Amino acid sequence: MDKKLLQTICCLSTEELEKNLVQFLRGNGYKNIFHSENNYIIAEGELPVCLIAHLDTVFSAPPAYNEFLFDPEKKILWSPYGSGFDDRAGVTMIIQIINKGFRPSIIFTLGEEIGGQGASQITYKFKKCPFKKCNALIELDRMGEKDCVFYQCDNKDFKKHIESFGFEEAFGTFTDISIIAPHWGIAAVNLSIGYLDEHSHSERINIEWFENSLERICSILINSEQMKFYKYIPQARQVFEFGNKYSCFFCGAPLKKKGYIKIMEENGIEFNCCEACYNEFYKNIKI
Repeated sequence: MDKKLLQTICCLSTEELEKNLVQFLRGNGYKNIFHSENNYIIAEGELPVCLIAHLDTVFSAPPAYNEFLFDPEKKILWSPYGSGFDDRAGVTMIIQIINKGFRPSIIFTLGEEIGGQGASQITYKFKKCPFKKCNALIELDRMGEKDCVFYQCDNKDFKKHIESFGFEEAFGTFTDISIIAPHWGIAAVNLSIGYLDEHSHSERINIEWFENSLERICSILINSEQMKFYKYIPQARQVFEFGNKYSCFFCGAPLKKKGYIKIMEENGIEFNCCEACYNEFYKNIKI
């Protein structure tokens, strides 16, 4: 991977990064670009796959370039002042993919860390996918080495396709595709990009894991012209039981049979959650 590029991306403010990414996309041949300042950047590509990453981090200010430390033996990069690899690593990976000559459609969002603000604005503006052809949505915003997280999407053929490239299904709570995928009716997945301990000053990235994921995602793109359209298929019922108790869909905490919040989506998805997660996640993603 381009370690210097990753450090540079992590050191930019969201405003600087947003401006530079629009210029970068234009400079690499993207013509149909929709830019809503402080909300999102959408660019239509040539491949029938859309890659997604978010620009915001949980930290109030980005680290300085010289504040990063690197362990060449373990191939670990981090900053004790808050690295912001969630999700600047995803942004960096998309830039490297474009630099390799791939032209997938692109979505960069802002406000993912506060309940998917940019993703909500996208679905408010675009009731349907704005791309001429998009067979799948791939978010690059997952910790770890090989995780693939599908959230409420239960398209088993799509899961098999993604896992055929070396990813392994894992459980997650929320990211931008949790909002975008059901609105557009397109299957979506969030893939590992190598970081660990996100949302903390211990956040770090394993360079080797990043490179392995980059290789796998490029393999997906190489074969994307032959990829069929994968429809968003919601899970029939988003309720998880542990013994005689339910668990919160977002945080997994056990819930009593009374006192929890039951949510029924228009598309038939039903799930339970605690009051804290309802206030933090669900209320924020509603238009």
